[in-house]
Amino acid sequence: GRPWAYCESYQAIWGPFVSIWTLRTQDAQLNYYPLDKVGHLFDRRADPDQRCNVYDDPAHRGLRDEMHHELLTCIHSQADPVPPMFVQY
Repeated sequence: GRPWAYCESYQAIWGPFVSIWTLRTQDAQLNYYPLDKVGHLFDRRADPDQRCNVYDDPAHRGLRDEMHHELLTCIHSQADPVPPMFVQY
């Protein structure tokens, strides 16, 4: 299978964020909130309980960039390649 799991949630009626993209690999988990332009990044090997958000930690910048790249790849792979059709009804 794939080396990652991807999920998304839009227009949630609860919580401080209304949308989220999550990418989880064996080594890390990235939660990105595109409307707020903030994220959470967890190093799953060093922090399996996900208690320490290292998203803004300069020491984890490479991991964050790699996870963002993988996230964009996942989002692109899930997009419908056929443009929406406009009709008159």
